[in-house]
Amino acid sequence: ARILYNHLYFSALTAEQRADVLAEEFYLKIIDHKNFNPRVVQEITSQEYLALTDRPIRETIAAVLENPEILWERPYREHISAMGRMMMLALFLNGRGVSVENLKRSFVRVARAMGLDPHPSEVEASFRSTFKELEGSVLALNFEMVNFANPGLRDFLQSVVTTDKLVPVLRPEMETLKEISELWAVFQASKPVENEMNQSAASWVAALDRMHEGGHSDPYQYIELAADICAKLNYAPLESRLQRAFDELERDTFTDDDVATVCSLLERSWGQSLSWELEDRFRTVTTKIAAQLLVEFAEMMSFEDLQGLDEALHSYGNDTELAREASHEVIQSIARNI
Repeated sequence: ARILYNHLYFSALTAEQRADVLAEEFYLKIIDHKNFNPRVVQEITSQEYLALTDRPIRETIAAVLENPEILWERPYREHISAMGRMMMLALFLNGRGVSVENLKRSFVRVARAMGLDPHPSEVEASFRSTFKELEGSVLALNFEMVNFANPGLRDFLQSVVTTDKLVPVLRPEMETLKEISELWAVFQASKPVENEMNQSAASWVAALDRMHEGGHSDPYQYIELAADICAKLNYAPLESRLQRAFDELERDTFTDDDVATVCSLLERSWGQSLSWELEDRFRTVTTKIAAQLLVEFAEMMSFEDLQGLDEALHSYGNDTELAREASHEVIQSIARNI
């Protein structure tokens, strides 16, 4: 009762709506309902949610408590325009926040995938009008970054992408690391059967190629995502892409700013469920990079970075002698400078 009172007191409900909730002891039905949940009540009575629904408050609360999954279903399907839904999907595919410019590019790609591609001359006007439609109720703009006004929308949109089977629809147009990573996460969460995995393999390779050729990720991010996909899909072209990425990684240059990245790559190389040949190549390349980074930049690193890189090298690397030599050289270097 205290939880409900608190949410009603601080809610965006009008005095008339509050009275409606209290009338005929309707509030007791809320408290006693098997699906009573403070978060659901908070979302139903929020200004953002109320702006998207036209049903009486008691009817809305009763329907959502009976079936919590419809919380955002009706507003999404009935009250938001088609382009508004495209923008919501675009924001979902960009993780926890995105700049206005990047959201616009993603919005165009999602609309194109869904068959609503605006003419180039209409993109700006379409984006502005759609953004205005959703701002305050669905979208929030803070410090030039766009987020969902209500965190519950992310969970809802993940279910939309899954139930509406949008992964194969959206995938051919996606280009950035965030877009492809989010789609891959939804695809995995849907627990696809082996046949789905096999049929989709070529499409995931094409998506990785677009990301790589368009420069939409750095080599480390590409490897992390490609290795994860390759570990789940048994597909030869994926392995060739990874081999190419390892070659590029080996030719790359690293500085003390890359310690966290190298540690992450080393850890991933150890337990990725790749083929023996790929895993050995991955570990060999990252072990050499870590050892070289440790020796060349020891004097510039903090003790925390030195310790972290040294531990990663010995825990996940595949060349014990190289790791020992690198650690010994670093100790000598530190001793000389004390």
